[in-house]
Amino acid sequence: VNGITKLAGKTYAQTLLPVSIEDQKYIRKCLAKHGDDYKRMMRDIKTNDMQHTQSKLKNMAEKFYQLTKDQVKVDVPEK
Repeated sequence: VNGITKLAGKTYAQTLLPVSIEDQKYIRKCLAKHGDDYKRMMRDIKTNDMQHTQSKLKNMAEKFYQLTKDQVKVDVPEK
């Protein structure tokens, strides 16, 4: 179907790229400004325009940092 193979409930694209490019750009922007201060990140409505919670931002950052070099499509900020 549309050139994407289903594998165990996930599409082939999801298996190759666990964090979408859009989410990588979003969390990278938040991490670049606030580092690992997720409470400040959550309260910054200009950077966190989707208004994710503190725990959601932390989970996104953890997944982002676990990506391999081939999976990362944006610059990685310093921790």
